[in-house]
Amino acid sequence: MDEIVGEPARAVPKEISRAVKVWYRGSNILRFLHISLGLIAIVLSITVASKIIDPNDTIFSWIAWGTAIATGLLTSFNLGTKSNNMRNAWRLLNEATIRYENQKDMTLEKLVDAYRDGEKLIGDVVVNL
Repeated sequence: MDEIVGEPARAVPKEISRAVKVWYRGSNILRFLHISLGLIAIVLSITVASKIIDPNDTIFSWIAWGTAIATGLLTSFNLGTKSNNMRNAWRLLNEATIRYENQKDMTLEKLVDAYRDGEKLIGDVVVNL
């Protein structure tokens, strides 16, 4: 295997370069949503369970509703798994891209195979109702 040194020897096809950027951005967005909704669900459910707000107060119902929405979104769309799959797909394709740019034995066919494998990792959107 060739050592990675200096400037890239070959340009990566624009479709692959675009996928690397889109998958990275997508994985960051999904991870942010997953963590944010998880924190919201935890804080709001603790607030409801501890009854620090009078249950007869209108805001109490809104907090309970927010808890249900955040928890429902987390579980229905399986955001944790989806964000991990997207990040792993990005890692796979990013590594293949670096190898393609810098190692002569990394072929275009292997790069496209890495793209295909990344797409399989990402998979479809599954909604659990």
